[in-house]
Amino acid sequence: MKYLIGILVVVAAIFAGVGLPAFMSSVTDFRTDTVSNDFTVTTNATSVNGTVQLSEQLWDGDITNATIESNNVLDTPAMTTFVTGSRALNFNGLALNGTRLITVEYKTAGLTGYQGAETGIKLAPALIVVALILLPLFSFVMIFTQK
Repeated sequence: MKYLIGILVVVAAIFAGVGLPAFMSSVTDFRTDTVSNDFTVTTNATSVNGTVQLSEQLWDGDITNATIESNNVLDTPAMTTFVTGSRALNFNGLALNGTRLITVEYKTAGLTGYQGAETGIKLAPALIVVALILLPLFSFVMIFTQK
């Protein structure tokens, strides 16, 4: 019986370890909201860059949490930097002499009004990792110390 319990705990820990990446992604989705802003941007004969001011702060100030698109088929917009204080998003890759609609979709903090939920969900991944370490260890101790 003690071996069966140990094996079940180890199998459960393996399944939890396999599911951890999906859980981490779910935690980020829970902590964030997705916002979309549209901007009209015009370029001249010498500029292929643009700057827009987002309506909300970009999640963690990281441009990997955003996507940018243009309705001009000649554009290949690519974000370069985000300035946290002014919420300015800088990008390049626009065609010369044109006006286009730029759409920026980005993640922003979703639990600002629920500080307890934000704190609790931040701890969840750490608690799962601790459980993944302690459960197999505890089961092995039980297996080898019982007679």
